Amino acid sequence: MKEFGILIAKTIIMQATINDAFCDAFFKLLCGERFDWTEIDKSYANMFNNPEKLIGCDLATFNLGDGDITEENCQYVLEQFKVENYFKYVLEDFIQGFGTVMAPSALKLFSSEELKQIICGNNKYNYTIEDLRESIDCSQGVTPNIQKWLFEILAEFDQETFQNFLKFVTGSQKFPQNDLKKLNPKISLDKGDQNLEAFPTAKTCMRRIKIPDYPTKEILREKLLYAISNIDNMQFGYD
Repeated sequence: MKEFGILIAKTIIMQATINDAFCDAFFKLLCGERFDWTEIDKSYANMFNNPEKLIGCDLATFNLGDGDITEENCQYVLEQFKVENYFKYVLEDFIQGFGTVMAPSALKLFSSEELKQIICGNNKYNYTIEDLRESIDCSQGVTPNIQKWLFEILAEFDQETFQNFLKFVTGSQKFPQNDLKKLNPKISLDKGDQNLEAFPTAKTCMRRIKIPDYPTKEILREKLLYAISNIDNMQFGYD
């Protein structure tokens, strides 16, 4: 877990993202929030949801001394079991690794949902034309029509198509901190090939997309959709 703590801290600093293969309880644990422990290990779901079944069992089973589990101490036994088996050692190792890169107190600045979005990226794509205009740099000589049409087309995309666009331009289907405008560097729109039969191209390391000066919005949409839907077959980079 120390190495994992280091990885998470570096992910935050670099504004990178990790695929969200984490349960919500993980982020709640880091932020000190209450959560359902069965989210961590489903094998304990029956015990946690039916604590009365523990009544009469030996306390020694949970390393809590002599005696039996009663109705009065049943909840206490469960809480101690959770702390000893999950919280204490796992979190200590994680924080130790995290602390070699950045102050662990930084985790307390966010809610669990905010921390999840920072680490795993945002997966909600409902951007307006104005949002896109503020998020994409169009200072590289692209015509006003191409700018206008591109924003209109992107605003019409469903989630899957917008994810494909992001992957085409940035190499990732997600972005950090729940805000496309916080990408650094921003996505940059450049003037593309003079050949109007050419498709849009991208340079993911610089988050740049080059689009030829197509004569109509419909052609732009057709060419862009083909490019982002056939990423593996497209040529990336500039000549």
